[in-house]
Amino acid sequence: MKTEIKLINKEIAKMLLKTNVSNRSLNSNNVSFLSKQMQEGAWLFDGQPIRLDTYGRLMDGQHRLQAIIDTNSSFEFVVISGLEPETFKVMDTGRGRTASDVFSISGVQNYAVASSISRFILAFQFNHYARSGGNGKKRISNTDALEFYNSNKYIKHICDNVIFNYMSFNRIVSTSILGGVWFMFAEKNVTDAENFIDKLCQGNNLDSNSPIHLLRKKLTNNKMSFRKMSQKEVLALIIKTWNAVRLNKTVNTLRFDKEREKFPTIL
Repeated sequence: MKTEIKLINKEIAKMLLKTNVSNRSLNSNNVSFLSKQMQEGAWLFDGQPIRLDTYGRLMDGQHRLQAIIDTNSSFEFVVISGLEPETFKVMDTGRGRTASDVFSISGVQNYAVASSISRFILAFQFNHYARSGGNGKKRISNTDALEFYNSNKYIKHICDNVIFNYMSFNRIVSTSILGGVWFMFAEKNVTDAENFIDKLCQGNNLDSNSPIHLLRKKLTNNKMSFRKMSQKEVLALIIKTWNAVRLNKTVNTLRFDKEREKFPTIL
């Protein structure tokens, strides 16, 4: 077995891919994601190898190689050659590095909460919840999430306080949704957002006609229900309630019909 660091360009990538006799089919979304990282300078040398068997055939790395071809790029990779062909059976069975891992390594306090909230907000901004199905959804990288977190000071305030609100509301709404809507509502009005979150989670000073009172009841019943609402439905109801409060409207019912309604816009 031999290990070396080699600069791989478009021509070398094409040559290696021609030897790809036992690898899985290319995932076009994964190739597009890697290509975008390479084009934007977000691709970093991380030691993940290109692996070849004893016959010089490609065993691992086809998506990265195809991205190099598509972008006409050149990058250094660790290349391991001389592996027994049988080792292909046990490749790619390990756990990839998560956003939480990256946040932790970067020294972010409350890294698990911070990473989940950051990814949630980015998913909302990229219209993942407004779309049905997976087509056209932008893949959110760990780097995207960390850069977003570092560029938004208010998220750090939310991450420091969201657990208290999460526990106050008996863990009925996840910290990612709770922190995510808090941030997005604060983009409209910080004071209104903090008042909304406090009332939603703690239930203080709410009369029976308040849209927030109705939302608390709806979400509490959902927690105990056999058929749980999807994350999209929960988010839509929270946004609808926020909009009603902003417009000073009284609501008698609170529902979201994903088949007939457009996903609500935050007012």
